[in-house]
Amino acid sequence: MLTPSFPWLTINADGEIMNQFVETYQNLLDGVYFSFDRIAINCYFAPLQSPGGFLTWFQRYRPGKMPNKNELLRFAYRAARRLYAFATAKKIKILTDVTDERKHDVAETYLKNFDQEDGIFLIMKVREMVPIYEAPKNKSQVHLEKKMRYVNYYYFHIKDKKWGHVTIGVCPHPPFTMKIILNAHDWLAYQADRRRVDYHQFDNCLIDFTDARAIQKLADTLSEGQLLEVCRRWAPRVMMSLTTEEIRQSRLGQQFFFFQAEYCFNMLFHQPRHLDWVYQHLIDNTRTRLRPAIISTIFGKDRRGVKIKSMSIAIENPEYDLTIINIWFGKNRIKIYDKGDRVLRVEVTINQPKALGLKKSLAALPDYRRRMQKMIETFLEVWQAADQCRLTAEALEDLQAPVIQDAMRLPGISLTNRRLLTVLSTSVELAKQPNGFAIAEFYPQVVDRLKDESYTKSQLTYDLRKLRAKAIIEKVPNRLRYRFTKNGIRQAVGLLVWRNEIIQPVLSQASLAKKPGRPPQLSYRDQLYRNLQIDLEALCIDYGLKKAA
Repeated sequence: MLTPSFPWLTINADGEIMNQFVETYQNLLDGVYFSFDRIAINCYFAPLQSPGGFLTWFQRYRPGKMPNKNELLRFAYRAARRLYAFATAKKIKILTDVTDERKHDVAETYLKNFDQEDGIFLIMKVREMVPIYEAPKNKSQVHLEKKMRYVNYYYFHIKDKKWGHVTIGVCPHPPFTMKIILNAHDWLAYQADRRRVDYHQFDNCLIDFTDARAIQKLADTLSEGQLLEVCRRWAPRVMMSLTTEEIRQSRLGQQFFFFQAEYCFNMLFHQPRHLDWVYQHLIDNTRTRLRPAIISTIFGKDRRGVKIKSMSIAIENPEYDLTIINIWFGKNRIKIYDKGDRVLRVEVTINQPKALGLKKSLAALPDYRRRMQKMIETFLEVWQAADQCRLTAEALEDLQAPVIQDAMRLPGISLTNRRLLTVLSTSVELAKQPNGFAIAEFYPQVVDRLKDESYTKSQLTYDLRKLRAKAIIEKVPNRLRYRFTKNGIRQAVGLLVWRNEIIQPVLSQASLAKKPGRPPQLSYRDQLYRNLQIDLEALCIDYGLKKAA
């Protein structure tokens, strides 16, 4: 049984460390933990979401009145009057000139000067496009349509005892939609304080903790009930279009659903230089092997934590660069970036839960946790395979040997078979997708790379059968999709690295040609290639494969 070097490593029933990425770099880490980060929740009055339901409620709310344009606007006017009266009585500032910068960052400056344990400390009035009901001016007609319109939208910034900075966006127009934004790291910090677990909070991340396993146990206790508690506590207080008594008498019940959920895996390194070395090493090795959808380098700091003037991406040798890898899957994404000077974070953001088989109900919180954690672990496996690929001599020989599957003899994977290697490299780039890949999205990319319009889907199916026969990929159960096996991704990347990054550059003699002028300054890896080429040329001359000049 494997005994981990640190008690915070996750061990399965077989005694294996579940996260191979952490196992590789465990000597450089102080601890790791999974946690929810930003959680955005939509709040609805369910009966008001359809025109018929709103009409039924309105006739009960204002008997004898018709919901025409003036009656609908009355709700917004009333909300504005109540809001300004409330802000004046409580001495709460209302900002109306908020620029495009992050509203949360602006509010943080006001939160620092707020000395109460909890309460509303700032209100922002902005223009946003939201769905509202529109009705004709004619009072004799009853016809409601829900349309997207720019209206005055109010953001209430709240300090909550358990959740820290809570933001609630409120639309004063029917059907009175709300959006509640929570920071689960503030909640985690509160729980750590209650349990007297040592830590230091940097922005929305915990660092310098002494017991990572205790932090993880606290993070896993977040439940639907705790989300409902904070939502039900503040949502009625910021509803200015209707009073609490009117809501009760109208028998309106608020329902809460996930709008966005972020779940992250945080790795705390011993030293900033360890983080820099690991992250940049991974970026260099995966930039060409996995081809992330978006790799953007953001300049703007010369050392960690100290801002300088913004720089252009064209600057050749910046003293510090921060690389963020964003990989989108429809409207969902995985993001990798460094947080502060010692934390490397892998973060999953779900904006479209249906694509992952998840429901929007808050009761699905455990399903979100399991699904997002599995996505992070799968991605780290692929990323680790791209960085630490494994291909022994026996494995290389086995991959090239023919195999019999379903009474059919299939040839092995040849290093000279351009078509099959193109299929293999394309599948590796799609390996990071959480649900695997389908032929429909796979085929156009292969055709584009081969630049051969005669390549058919039947040929692609045959090539994929070869990869399945070698246990490199497997079919997703009950779905027409494929995914890599745990060992298959390492062998696939290893084979591609062996052919594309070792054999091809070494056999190429172009770099040995002498050019006039001063020889160029070679990088460490280019110098290794040059030394191999020189030794290979000498070996070929010794065997008589090439005459000496």
